[in-house]
Amino acid sequence: MRSAERALEARYEVYLEEAQRLIRAGSEEIREQGNVAPRVADVVRRAQLSNKAFYRHFKSKEELLLAVLEEGMQQRVAEFEKRMAAASTARGRVEAWIEGVLVQATDPEEARAARPMYVYQARLADNLGDQLWETRERLFRPLVEALRAGFESGELPDIDPERDADAIQYLCLGWVNGHVLANTIPSAGEARAIAEFAMRGLDRG
Repeated sequence: MRSAERALEARYEVYLEEAQRLIRAGSEEIREQGNVAPRVADVVRRAQLSNKAFYRHFKSKEELLLAVLEEGMQQRVAEFEKRMAAASTARGRVEAWIEGVLVQATDPEEARAARPMYVYQARLADNLGDQLWETRERLFRPLVEALRAGFESGELPDIDPERDADAIQYLCLGWVNGHVLANTIPSAGEARAIAEFAMRGLDRG
């Protein structure tokens, strides 16, 4: 039994390393080539693996792109949590979340990296909708939690945490989406105006 378990563990480690190489190769192909939908052949060549290895882990190119999106989302959530942890108030944490989203449009490198996924998002939604929304939820959860904490502490007494989180998300992501797809880089002042508008909406009392 122990020999069988060791063999299975070794195989699992090999497969995990293969999957990670494919995800990394897909991410690099998208970022460096600006290719919204990289070919499987290009991904496996960059990963130095075979088509057989690719389809051992992913049923389709869309599943790989979702995995790339999830990887990027995990990194972004970690960045958001770091930004938000530095704030001492619920309001400050909300502002930090907004700034973390808007920088995708104002920073040229961030915008370049984000553009393929914004372009491809509709197709992913059609084919892998439930999984895509679960991935996006990880990004939105810190905002909801910050708003809920503000409401419960009385710092933001007149809000509805869930409803207002949705409004802020659609405002910020819609603004970013428009600029990223149009290949335009807005100024820091324009981003600040969006952030201030969103924050004023929390002060309805």
